[in-house]
Amino acid sequence: MAVVRCEAQDALLQKLLNDNSLSKEERDVLRWGKNIGAAKTRTKKRAGVAVYNRASSLETLVGYLYLTNVKRLEEIMLKLGFSSGASTQLVLEETNNTQ
Repeated sequence: MAVVRCEAQDALLQKLLNDNSLSKEERDVLRWGKNIGAAKTRTKKRAGVAVYNRASSLETLVGYLYLTNVKRLEEIMLKLGFSSGASTQLVLEETNNTQ
């Protein structure tokens, strides 16, 4: 299943929620992202509005963590089965150099 599809992103989000892996702040970001998605008028016939909105909330969380806490983003991505690689190291180095 391609990770860019909303169904796959919804499944990844459900894994994080079921594992109780997210902080209260991260759950707040999810709610914010879901609300943003709900304001959109377009829907996805294939998966439905609810799945699409949950996928949007995960995308919001990833973007938020990328901008605020790359190390935490890496932890979450590892929990979801993504490996860290050279690109992650470059992002971490760039983040450390700008702080």
